[in-house]
Amino acid sequence: MKKIARYKIIRDLLKDRISSGTWGEAFKVPSEKELCEEFGVSRMTLRQTMEDLQRLGLISKEPGRGTFVNSNARRLKLDNKESGTNTPSAKKCVLVSRGLFDDNPYYQEIVDGINQGFAESNIRVKRFRLESEENLEQILKNEHGNVPDGFIFIQNDQNDTMSSDIATASSYGAPIVCLCENTMTSYVDIDSFHGGLIATRCLLSCGNRRVVFALGPRSIPQNERKLAGYRQALNEAGIAFDQNLILELEPWSEKSGADAASKLLELNTDFDSAIVHGDHACFAFCNFLTAKGIKIPDDKGIIVYDDFAWLQKAFSPRLTAIKQPFREMSVEAAKMIIEKIILGENERTIRILRPSLEIRESCGVVRKMAMKLVNQRETKRTEQTKIHSDHDKVAIN
Repeated sequence: MKKIARYKIIRDLLKDRISSGTWGEAFKVPSEKELCEEFGVSRMTLRQTMEDLQRLGLISKEPGRGTFVNSNARRLKLDNKESGTNTPSAKKCVLVSRGLFDDNPYYQEIVDGINQGFAESNIRVKRFRLESEENLEQILKNEHGNVPDGFIFIQNDQNDTMSSDIATASSYGAPIVCLCENTMTSYVDIDSFHGGLIATRCLLSCGNRRVVFALGPRSIPQNERKLAGYRQALNEAGIAFDQNLILELEPWSEKSGADAASKLLELNTDFDSAIVHGDHACFAFCNFLTAKGIKIPDDKGIIVYDDFAWLQKAFSPRLTAIKQPFREMSVEAAKMIIEKIILGENERTIRILRPSLEIRESCGVVRKMAMKLVNQRETKRTEQTKIHSDHDKVAIN
């Protein structure tokens, strides 16, 4: 098949933005530099695109002001026959997940990010939310030959058995992007090592030395990386690793979180703080401790590895959290698959995003800062008292 010039592909995408109203009447078109960065092309290629759009009467250059969409641009017939391509609106991308539904906050953030990423594209997104027994190959056959132009797979801790689905998608020859590490496809993932590292450093900075890490199944590589970050932070602080402080749980299970807390207390485990993976598990973990009269953070500092709004409203004090950039990850995945579909390229691409530490009351940092402030004020009062006392002695003499 004859390869289509990149400037024509970009031209058709920009024509679509105009016809859809994304770039409305009198809209100021981004600069050459911005468009070159967006599409990864040279200025020469972009200028060919802009010259075509001008020739079609869609845009006009105004010296000293920039380039603007013409007032009659949307009424013009946007004929794509010249390029020999279909319009982006004819393209379809399939979003595939297993065991994830709308009431799952992780899934909600992913879908919101996907929608955001596709907002300026007319590539149609269709969701396939599969039950465990459903067969992706059969579902695709039921599409009556309407083969997807790309796939995005949502992988998560609850379901790491999507390899057969990915193999099925690969047989169609369309580009694939996974939301999690995958050895065969392009993917966007989160730096789990960094998350474990900054969570542990935070608790150690508060004076803790016996930090529990209750994390998801270690059979999942991301969880092993979290643990590696934890060990690195201990090593930096000169603290020996203690296997007794490592627990495995199901991050999405409240029962699992409560059981983990119960086990620590039953074994009289010496710990002063904990990192707990998963919103539901951490909620139950903290509730179990408080029911036993253990105060957070006075007695135990807590960090939750995940940061969903419902948990911050449901538990007090507010929980310090490792915020995983799920929305940003899915936006990146959408942009990646759009580029592959439009440019007809399928080279393996990898992008890694870093989580962040959201400091709140539960880790003890706020309390530590308050105590430091109190001590500073007390020291200042002591110094002022000493100065007054010295002045009094001088006056007496």
